[in-house]
Formats: sequence, structure tokens, C-alpha cells
Amino acid sequence: MQVKNIFKMELYKNINDKPYLLVLGILTAMSILSTALVAYAINAEHYSSTMALFATLITVFSAIGFGAFMILYPFHLLNVDYKNRVMSLMFASGVSRGRYYFVKIAATILCNILAAIVILLVPVITFVVVNQEFLNNLLRQFIENFNSADTYSYLLLSFVGLIANTVMLTTAVIITKGKMSGIFLYFAFSMLSNIVGMLVRIPFLSSSIGISSNIFGTTNSLIGLIFSLAQIAVFSIIGLSVLKHQDL
Repeated sequence: MQVKNIFKMELYKNINDKPYLLVLGILTAMSILSTALVAYAINAEHYSSTMALFATLITVFSAIGFGAFMILYPFHLLNVDYKNRVMSLMFASGVSRGRYYFVKIAATILCNILAAIVILLVPVITFVVVNQEFLNNLLRQFIENFNSADTYSYLLLSFVGLIANTVMLTTAVIITKGKMSGIFLYFAFSMLSNIVGMLVRIPFLSSSIGISSNIFGTTNSLIGLIFSLAQIAVFSIIGLSVLKHQDL
């Protein structure tokens, strides 16, 4: 089976996952509601304490729900083939385990990004419709302070970081064969990676006195990028090694 066909199959399966689509719809609706309430609060002359409490609760629960969804959704996408035994059938039909590994990660990242865009972009559009004056001020400040180098650096770091997190989560799912304990193993991997990342930065931070903020920021971003790439390499090797020798 060709890579593009495996990728299409994964996307079709993910898009038709009705329970998680329902959760996605609920989170989007909550985000729209919280955004509309915040926009109304900015424009309203009188805003009752009850309404303020309700808006705060909706916003907090939306943020918590979004954070949980961004972890549980890719975990579900990665472990579902272990639960329904599809993975063993695919490998028995001649699909390469290595090819499947990378296609699965790519499809999961794409679906995760699309879900995040739906949950976040729709409320932003709602806010723009309700409060155009705030948008105009925000765009003016953005244009005045726009720095293409910093923006591209941030986007690159965010994307590589997303890949690193997904690879770590994939490795946790593979090691635990799709069991719920994979979530806790992923958190352990994340904590270990954060500790190592801090230790890597200590020599740089201790010698950063007197360095300009621009040079410091550029060097720190470069270290973060290299460390994320190292995470991808290390956890990819571990995940692939376990998957290739795993008895399904």
C-alpha cells in the first residue's frame, strides 16, 4: 500500500470519528460563548457580577477543556489502532511498520492542528464581528511592532515543538500498546525532557550576563530548536525500535 493511500485512510478514519467530533463541537461552542461574553464585557457600560462570574467560569472551563483535548485527542488517534486490531491487520497485509509510524504521526499532527484551528479560529471570528474597534487597535499595534524574524522563529519553534510532543506521545502509546497508562508515560517523558532541557540551558544562562536581549533571545531560540530536534530523533528511534520488534 502506498504512503498516500495510508495517509488518506488515516485522515478519513480521523474525520469520521463521531464521539470526538461531538467533543470538538462542544468545545467550539464553549469557546464562542466565552469569546462573545468577553467582547460584550468590553463594550458594555454595566456588567453585573453574576455575568462576570459566569463569563469567567465559561472561559476557565473552555481553557481546561481545550488543554485536555489537545492531549487526549492525539492519544486517541494514536492508540485506536491498537484497540480495534487494525494495526496487526495492516502489517499482515504488507504495510511497512516504519512507513506506518511516520504516516500515523503526520496524520495525527494534521488533525490536531485542524482541531485547534476550529476551536480557536471560530471564536476569534466571533470576537471580530462583535468588537471590530478592538481588532483595529490590535492590528495597528501588531503592524507597528511586527518583527518577521521573531515571528518566523516562534512559528518554527512551535511547529517543531508540536512534532516533538507528538513523537513522545507516539512512543508512549507504542511502549504501552495503546493502554491508558501511556498518558502517564508521556507525562514522565515530558518531565524528563523539561529537566534535561533546563540542564542544557544552565551553562548558557550562567554566561548570559552582559549579552544583549536580541542575541540572548536568538541563541535561546536556537538551543530550543536543536533540543526539540534531538527529542524527535531520540524518541523516534525508541518508538520505531519497539514497534519493529513488537508482537501484535
